[in-house]
Amino acid sequence: MIIVVLLIMVLAAVLHAPATWLDDVAARASAGRIRLAQASGTIWHGQAFLLVSFKQSGQATSASAASGSGGRDDGGEQAQALHRAKGLVLPEPLRWRINPFALLAGGPAVEVSMQGLDRPLRLAWRDQTLQVPAGQLDLPRLDFAALGSPWNSLQPSARLQFRWSELLIATHADPAKPSVGRVNLVISDLAARISPVQPLGSYDWAFDLGNGKQWTMRTLDGVLDLRAAPEAGRGIRIEARPLPAEEARLRPLLSLMGTREADATVMRLLP
Repeated sequence: MIIVVLLIMVLAAVLHAPATWLDDVAARASAGRIRLAQASGTIWHGQAFLLVSFKQSGQATSASAASGSGGRDDGGEQAQALHRAKGLVLPEPLRWRINPFALLAGGPAVEVSMQGLDRPLRLAWRDQTLQVPAGQLDLPRLDFAALGSPWNSLQPSARLQFRWSELLIATHADPAKPSVGRVNLVISDLAARISPVQPLGSYDWAFDLGNGKQWTMRTLDGVLDLRAAPEAGRGIRIEARPLPAEEARLRPLLSLMGTREADATVMRLLP
């Protein structure tokens, strides 16, 4: 009889596990760079605001303070905590629903929805691989100053569009079953508050999950040409070259972006 009661208690605890548990999972998996802030509901059916940070450690604590507690709505207190969280918070909440039976069967077990998605995403987990159907996410203009240095000095903003093919994201180290898929991030109408020239341009950042996880960045249009490349052990190197006609007006912005090397201003984003 005691065993039955214990099993019922364990089952009840699992069924009502708070959404904040998923925030803890996201924090550990991303070293604190991705958090589910102001999480509410349960791990099976809930919602949260996606918070992105480039830094680790201290950032995770700030985001955790913005999380809800077991689906309880603390109103203004949570809203203030979310505002204080250090990182870029998407303006609309992410909602999810998990079917545990489909999860065990290897079918589409997780449904994710969010304003800006072309349709709800139905994710499947099979053979240690996360399967994501092709889709698109359009975000409104975002202010990146919340990401900290150097963004708080440049105060850039832009509209973002993510497009991706079907993705197979491997969570194992088997070279015979690599990750597969392509993700494009289109950065439109990039602007900086300190620049007298608005906008600066639009850019396409393409990521190939296969082929050694390579990526490329190209300028679509605008007065500021940006080129990016990874540097081993040094993060990302971004080279900025203005149109000759706008170089004088863009000089204050370029001086804050980085250092002059040959014909370009170089900015490095550390890992």
